[in-house]
Order: sequence, then structure tokens, then C-alpha cells
Amino acid sequence: MSIAFAEYLDAKYPLDERSLNRDVRAVFESALRSHSAVRVLDIGCGNGASLCRLLRAGLNGRVELTGVDRDPELLQ
Repeated sequence: MSIAFAEYLDAKYPLDERSLNRDVRAVFESALRSHSAVRVLDIGCGNGASLCRLLRAGLNGRVELTGVDRDPELLQ
């Protein structure tokens, strides 16, 4: 991949935010909160946008987040 792809992912983030189903996200976050500890593995995480959303949801401390992508430039 390339830096251009990372820039593309960053540029489309606001559109992705508007496109996500808030009800589905709320159910998912609620399910995570119902457990004392959860591990989330995001395979093909790109720039980690989904993991960042979980961090902003206040799930840190209860959830161990791991992102894996084949493009190391996206993980920086």
C-alpha cells in the first residue's frame, strides 16, 4: 500500500462516521460493557479507525484492543 491510501482512509473517516448505524454501534458497545474484560482483535484494521471509536466510547480499561494490518504504514 502507500501513504496515499492512509490519506484516503483519513479523508473518508467523516463519511464513515455518518454512515455507521448508531443503533448497531450502541448494541455492540453495550454488549462489551456487560463483560468485565473483553479482547477485541481487528484484523485488517487499516488506520485503526474502528478501534479508535471504541476508545472514544469510554471502553478503555475494560477492553483490550489489538489491530493488525498487512500494511505497516497504516499502523503508525
